[in-house]
Amino acid sequence: MPAPVLEKTSKVKISAHDVAEHLRTPEEMAAYLDAWLDGALSADGNPSFATVLKAARALGVRLHAQPA
Repeated sequence: MPAPVLEKTSKVKISAHDVAEHLRTPEEMAAYLDAWLDGALSADGNPSFATVLKAARALGVRLHAQPA
């Protein structure tokens, strides 16, 4: 049986991206978190609540509830 042929793959370089560095005001941070929550807590998303809290802390915002 012949040896398998291994394909040479190129390495992709990535860098860390911290969106919090680009959000300057509390309003920008809150708007970003609102948009993130709409997508992360959708029927297709599945974050743990710990992830949601970490994102809020990283952005320096607090979560609150209001009547729908």
